[in-house]
Amino acid sequence: MKKLVIDAGHSEAPKSFSREDEIDLIISNKLQRLILDETKRGNERDIVSVVIPYKNAAGHVLDLMDKVRFANIIEADAFLSIHCNWSDNNKVAHGFNIYYDDKPTPLAKESKRFAEIASGQLKKVGFTAWGLDIDIDTHTGPGNLAVCSYTKMPAILIEAGFLSNAGDASALETFAIQDKFAMALYRAVQNFFI
Repeated sequence: MKKLVIDAGHSEAPKSFSREDEIDLIISNKLQRLILDETKRGNERDIVSVVIPYKNAAGHVLDLMDKVRFANIIEADAFLSIHCNWSDNNKVAHGFNIYYDDKPTPLAKESKRFAEIASGQLKKVGFTAWGLDIDIDTHTGPGNLAVCSYTKMPAILIEAGFLSNAGDASALETFAIQDKFAMALYRAVQNFFI
């Protein structure tokens, strides 16, 4: 049984004026639903997923290290953090990014493999990768991010698109694009665990 932790992102100023936390949670829940639906149909690939929301039931914002500790305590097999990006360059910056820890370790190597699989699945269904500060060939890149650096399992952080870009923001607000993004991530998770 493979355990996947899905982190439903977080908002930061100026993104707090956007709907990032809502979009992150919608995509995360759609991904979890796809995993649960496969299990109900008897087609499971032995994947169990847990969505960690941006806020707890009391409405308090969860600390990033709390999310890391949770994933480490349950000994998850992979960690997937879903976010939306923001840039002052709102006309040019668009598309998804994927980040992972690039330390020279076997764990980082698996994180990179997870990132490359996710990137491939997203591109396969028509999503565009943003190549700023990342490896142009794979559209993945290292990031000094808590959820990637302190988890004890392969971990990636995906920025689904730039909410500062009108085209990305409009697309990410639609159920069709959210469904498509979640399905691509679902296929990536399946391929990663196989």
